[in-house]
Amino acid sequence: MTTYTVLAPRDPARTQFVPDRFSRAAFIFGPLWLLWHRVWRGLIGYATVLVLVTWATRWFQLPPAALSITLALLALFLGFEGPALRRAALERRGFRLADIVVSPNREHAESVFFERWRDEPEAPPAPPPARGAARTPDVLGLFPEAGGRR
Repeated sequence: MTTYTVLAPRDPARTQFVPDRFSRAAFIFGPLWLLWHRVWRGLIGYATVLVLVTWATRWFQLPPAALSITLALLALFLGFEGPALRRAALERRGFRLADIVVSPNREHAESVFFERWRDEPEAPPAPPPARGAARTPDVLGLFPEAGGRR
């Protein structure tokens, strides 16, 4: 069973289902996967680490295996953390967390989510504040007055 994070914009047709599991595609195709999912910060970070390690191997005359090991570690990092990077990128683009679905596959997760979404009653709008009503002060924690004074 896989946990899917459902991120939705205002248009439900663009809803994204991001699985919370190791991503083989991100592990194997790294930068291409980041490009495909438009994870720009992750791609910039990947390129920066690659340039720095390449520079360090030449400057400090490290063995070529250092670059290979770094690339393998980057691939492992993307495999494990790629979905989290993708969720963060979607949230920066205005997607909001709509639901979390546990399902054996994506198709089932989609059907479960849209069934829940269809059955969910629409919340009534909040009534406007009464005209001339006093504004309550901002209260922090359990203190009875703003600022914690009694």
